[in-house]
Amino acid sequence: MNIVRELAAPIVERTMAVVGYNINIMNRSGIIVASGDSERIGTFHQGAAMVLKTDKPLLIGPSEVDKFPGARPGVNLPIRFREQTVGVVGITGHPDTVGPYGELVRVMVELMLERAYYSEHIALEKRARDHLLRGLISGQPLKVLEQQAAMLGFDLSIQRRAVVVDVVRFKEHVRKMVEDTQKGELEVQRLKERILDTISEIWRPVKQSISGMAGADRFVVLDPSGHSEVYQLISKLITRLRKDLDVQIVVGVGDCGHDLSVSYAHAMKALEASKRLNLPSPAFFEELGAVSVFEDLPVHARETLIRQVLGPLAQDEYRHFLKTVQVYLECDLNMAKTAERLYVHRNTVRYRLRHIQKLIGKDLQRVKHASEVWLALQIHTYFAG
Repeated sequence: MNIVRELAAPIVERTMAVVGYNINIMNRSGIIVASGDSERIGTFHQGAAMVLKTDKPLLIGPSEVDKFPGARPGVNLPIRFREQTVGVVGITGHPDTVGPYGELVRVMVELMLERAYYSEHIALEKRARDHLLRGLISGQPLKVLEQQAAMLGFDLSIQRRAVVVDVVRFKEHVRKMVEDTQKGELEVQRLKERILDTISEIWRPVKQSISGMAGADRFVVLDPSGHSEVYQLISKLITRLRKDLDVQIVVGVGDCGHDLSVSYAHAMKALEASKRLNLPSPAFFEELGAVSVFEDLPVHARETLIRQVLGPLAQDEYRHFLKTVQVYLECDLNMAKTAERLYVHRNTVRYRLRHIQKLIGKDLQRVKHASEVWLALQIHTYFAG
């Protein structure tokens, strides 16, 4: 491990706050890379060179300073990391005074190095996992990704399905928490990390699941579980995020298979359908039915269908009629349930439906007409949203 200034400077600052004496950290070449005395940074420390050569502590008293150019009175101790000496830590002062702090300082520095190493290791692993995830959902050949996946412990021969998580009004949620723009950006990043940590924690028991971020604010899990297990995990996630972070999410789930780019595309369609049609979350692509092909419809085809089936109902002035027929179809043509859902009298529903049928020339009691209206209504709602 190479000790650089960016790593050593925070350690010096924290250690000095505890012991109250100046601390120097030297790298494997004996160069001071961090110090409470900024003028000494970048200079050669002869005493540190001696410690690195002998791998033993060195105490320098006032009368011995001349023997070690660049050194001052104090205690210098080897820094060990994974059974190797990687540098030297020095405490400036008379050895009799600072000597008792020597072991404390050395242990503190080594612990902080260990922590910094693991933090960097975790960060590198996260970046590698995100890179693998993006490669899988973008359709890169599995052969290209197999080696990287193996290094991370993932078997690409296992079938998985994409689970896409989108936070409802993400930036609005953060703006409510923080007014200042700069702090707001920091809060956005913290919130993303907390959401990702929650996702990782919930999916941790699922072996071979891959979670990470795809894009600026979209979370993805590649899950090898069955339909019911995935549903339970997502339900748990929805509850946890609402309770712990006051965050609402919409979730789309793709089909299970080896081509995760297809599964991801399907999950995105399910996610979009859930948001536009206000479907219950999670929305599974396999359960979308006709909705799954809405995005593939040519513009002229869907506009023609809406015009021919809904006619004037698609205009804003008939919005309340459009809502009535939507609820009526959702309630399986049950007038009493429709009136209850709309908070109106049954006679009001009957009047509206009679008027609607005259406007569009469709008998909603006939399956053929009702199904046509339902499909046109879903397409209209989907693209209007």
